[in-house]
Amino acid sequence: MRLVDLDRALTARRYAAPCDLVLEVTDSLCPWNAGRWRLQTDADGAAAVHRSDAAPDLCCDTTDLAATYLGDTRWTSLAAAGRVTARAPETALAASRAFAGDTAPHCPEVF
Repeated sequence: MRLVDLDRALTARRYAAPCDLVLEVTDSLCPWNAGRWRLQTDADGAAAVHRSDAAPDLCCDTTDLAATYLGDTRWTSLAAAGRVTARAPETALAASRAFAGDTAPHCPEVF
C-alpha cells in the first residue's frame, strides 16, 4: 500500500487511543509527503494532522507508515527492527496503541 496524500490519509482513518506526536517522514516517490507532521488523535478516534517544525517523536519512511496505517504492524516492532527511530520507547508504544486495529488487514480480491 502507498499513502499518496499523507495528511488526508491520516485524518481519514480512526485511531484506537489518543496520541500527540510528530512524525518525520521520508518519501522519495511523493516528495509532498516528506517532512514533519503533527498527528493528534482524541479519545473518539478522530485525528488532526498538520505540518510541524517541532522535534520528531518518530522518524520513518512512508513505506513503514503505510504498514502501520493498516493497523496490524506495530510501531514497536518496526523500532525493534531498526526500520523507524523513536525518540523514546514509550513514544513507539503510544503510537502502536493509537494505530492498532481490531482486525488484521486483508484483501478480498485475488491478483
